Amino acid sequence: MGIPGVNYYTALLLTSEIGDFSRFSSANKLVSWLGLAPRVHQSANTIYNGRITKEGSPRVRWALVQAARSAVQWDDHYRTKYQRIKERRGDGKAIVAIAREIAVAMYHMINRKEGYRFSTDAFKTKKLKKLERESNKWAKMMEVPVGGMKA
Repeated sequence: MGIPGVNYYTALLLTSEIGDFSRFSSANKLVSWLGLAPRVHQSANTIYNGRITKEGSPRVRWALVQAARSAVQWDDHYRTKYQRIKERRGDGKAIVAIAREIAVAMYHMINRKEGYRFSTDAFKTKKLKKLERESNKWAKMMEVPVGGMKA
């Protein structure tokens, strides 16, 4: 959850759908499994890059694209990359590129057991407080009244 745009729902969805990140030998293989890699059509020396393959779980791709939209709004690192790609390729391809970047960052963070390098302590504290509020809200909703169920 240290990455901007990635909240508890996105983190849980990715870890449950992907499982063990170490089963992928490289970040490119994870990106290919997610369906965020471009199709490649090749004939002799001519190579054509097409649209993304859309292999893998559509829910994970959706969550990563939503995380990318949020990350572009709140993080300078992703915003500059997004705007640079958007000028050349357009909004859709730029967002998919940022979603791919987030997937690669998650792969390296989990395999190396390190935090997001562009994050600040204030950002981490803010996310932890939000997670605590959400968990307290769910805990209150799940409480069973003393003396059994209400009629």
